Amino acid sequence: MNTTLYIIGFFALILSGYLVAEDPDSLPRLLALYAFALLMTGILCYKFFGKTFGWHAGDDDDDAPATRTDATPKSEKKKPPVEEPASPPVIVTPLTTAEINELMPRTLAEIQSDTPPEIRAEITNNIRRAQNEAPYMACDFGRAVLFGDAYLKVNMELATAWFSHAAVQNVEGATFLLDWARDSIAKGKPPKMPNKPLSYVSKAAPLSLIDNMIGLDDVKKQVKTLLNRRALEEMRKKNDLPSVDNFNLHLVFTGNPGTGKTMVAQRIGAILAATGILKMGHIVEASGAELVGEFIGTTGPKIEAAVQSAIGGILFIDEAYALISHIGQRGPENSASMTAITTLLMQMDKNKGKFMVIVAGYPDEMRSFLSFNPGLKSRFREVLHFPNFSTEELVQIFEKIANDRHYVLAEGSKTVLEKIMRAAPGKYAKSFGNARFVGNIFEETLERVANRVAQKENPSRDDLMTITPFDINDAAEDFMRQNSR
Repeated sequence: MNTTLYIIGFFALILSGYLVAEDPDSLPRLLALYAFALLMTGILCYKFFGKTFGWHAGDDDDDAPATRTDATPKSEKKKPPVEEPASPPVIVTPLTTAEINELMPRTLAEIQSDTPPEIRAEITNNIRRAQNEAPYMACDFGRAVLFGDAYLKVNMELATAWFSHAAVQNVEGATFLLDWARDSIAKGKPPKMPNKPLSYVSKAAPLSLIDNMIGLDDVKKQVKTLLNRRALEEMRKKNDLPSVDNFNLHLVFTGNPGTGKTMVAQRIGAILAATGILKMGHIVEASGAELVGEFIGTTGPKIEAAVQSAIGGILFIDEAYALISHIGQRGPENSASMTAITTLLMQMDKNKGKFMVIVAGYPDEMRSFLSFNPGLKSRFREVLHFPNFSTEELVQIFEKIANDRHYVLAEGSKTVLEKIMRAAPGKYAKSFGNARFVGNIFEETLERVANRVAQKENPSRDDLMTITPFDINDAAEDFMRQNSR
């Protein structure tokens, strides 16, 4: 019905009423009034009650478009929607006592062969806890053998056992993971999990990357402090207390060459990624000289590009004091060095918590670097000094390199090593580089081993693995001659 008809009918009703009022005895006027009254009553009833009684089938609605393309009968529209069949519930079969007891030997059998003894012991203890008093940890072991782990091999059947053990005890998310594991078995391949942590089952594993390094006690302490700070913020968040996600990560490393600054930076990246502090943990290495452009206008973009490539990881700037070596004739305020520092500070503030800056170099030069701009020192949480390795630590580094490469030191080798390493800082002053020096001596030693083994017609396995005191001593003497002052 058109709204215009309602208006016309309404005014016609008023007009007929007026005419009747002028001549109440006129029968035609009275009949016209009754006719218009009935007509309007019918129209209004049709308008307001038609849908209720189904009178509007096939008619246009005032609020609908003029052209109607949907000719589906109302009876079909009124049919209730067909419900999709519900997914079948995940069937959880409780493990028997024997199966629960088998979880430990089955899981221990999947430990990677190169897992350090201390991590192996930790995993063993965690298995025991997951079996008994900490069922939520069963999901950790299930994930480890389903997705793959730094210390456990993939075993999808074992994953279902761990998830079943957790699901029976109503651990949140366990039934979902159990279904996932069964689906993976049906497909015949484990699922891929991007950005997985270093280890699901070893909480000490990330720290072992640093703990296994020789010396560096202060450095290890600071790394643990970073992790403890993160744990504090997480616990505060869980207890509805104010917490900070993007706290200051930036560090200053000072020390001589070969004291482990670059290696520690690389391992810190892996640790912070494994614990969720950094998203990726990669390291972008650049020297201070590389980041300063020839002209003022080219320096800022270089710094910004380096920061962007380090987002989610670490920007490691070695010899950072080179950033302040481009003062020029117009003074520090109008120099490439000032542009480099102000751009770096701006990027550190803009991307706080998203990446980590580590600036490194010699101690005295780094003190000058930090005093160049008042804002520099306040942006770094700690200055970590890497001291020269002691004689004992240098010997341990040589022994570790040999052990990692499956060589055995013959009797008397350690005595020769101690003598060489004690004299190294003075005797090999020009070429002494702490751990680098040890690595060079080791490579020279292997050349002596190679020459000695080459003279044997049928060298034994022991011949191929043994380093003698004479090999080490000859290597050190040759190194001294090649790198004399």
